[in-house]
Amino acid sequence: KQCTPYYLPAFAYSLDTLEKRFEEFRAKPLSDTGTESLGFVSPMCLSRDDLIIKLGCLYGFRLKIQEKKISPSKVKEVVSQRVSKIMEEKPGLDQAKLENEYYGQVKEEILRLEIPSVNYVTAFIDTESGYLFVNDKSDKRCAQLLKLLRHSLGSFVALPVDTEYQPSDVLSRALQGEGKLSDFLRVDYYEQIKAVGDKATKQISFKGIQIEKDELEVLKGKSITQMGLVFCANEDETWAITIASKRDKYFYILNFVEPIPNSNLLADRLFSTCDDDFNANWLITADRLNRIIYSLNESFGGRIESNRESEEFVAQLKEAQLMSVTEENISEGAKALLEGTE
Repeated sequence: KQCTPYYLPAFAYSLDTLEKRFEEFRAKPLSDTGTESLGFVSPMCLSRDDLIIKLGCLYGFRLKIQEKKISPSKVKEVVSQRVSKIMEEKPGLDQAKLENEYYGQVKEEILRLEIPSVNYVTAFIDTESGYLFVNDKSDKRCAQLLKLLRHSLGSFVALPVDTEYQPSDVLSRALQGEGKLSDFLRVDYYEQIKAVGDKATKQISFKGIQIEKDELEVLKGKSITQMGLVFCANEDETWAITIASKRDKYFYILNFVEPIPNSNLLADRLFSTCDDDFNANWLITADRLNRIIYSLNESFGGRIESNRESEEFVAQLKEAQLMSVTEENISEGAKALLEGTE
């Protein structure tokens, strides 16, 4: 289970509006010659019709991604074979022109034979804290989710969680005992650690061993790009976290986040679906993720606000979310947001 957090400067949509907008983008089968299809499906069970659920301040939804990938070299190889046969019979023809003419045709033929890959991305929005939590660490799949949200809602602004200090540097100092994390976080010296030196090609990785004096000496001065942490939610509940960041970057993602099993098992409660405790599990998940993100942000010097969080911008964004471009009284700024020209 993974988590990529985003901050939402504003989210004023009603459940009714979201249901109507999402319905227009319900998942459909990928066409025979299509390469990508994005659509919403039920976040609870694929056999259900509802595309979004509301639990208190939470909105949960799920994206279905269908893709077909073909190698351009494979297309060129087939085109070359066909054109070569034609040129043998009619050597006077323009070979380059023939290749251009056949490329699209061959590409469609190959696409028709390809079976699409299918991925699902679950996410939920906490309107109280202002965070969007995406259950995925893939930059591409997160971008596809945001793309569909913008297409369906028109004025959806999601910001990466940038912090005052570079997470990789803070983690490096914490690992060496030279810096302090939030009171609720501690380093997991048994978890895999990855680091880079002055050049990204100089990668260091330790896995399956306890990080002790010799390993710490090797890691000293390096930028930590992946490290295990333990979040102490309370006396009886701890969560395992694997945080990932990049050298010289100010944002992070959670490659892994899950409750550490004990006598009161919570391991299945993160982004859990299709079970009797669905509502309670999502509420627990939201609470813990908010607390984890708060503790991480605190450790990294706090979240940095962008110019898209100004009072004027947020007011225009809320107006755009609550109104339609057909409304006569909508401001030009809000109209621009809805039309995607912000």
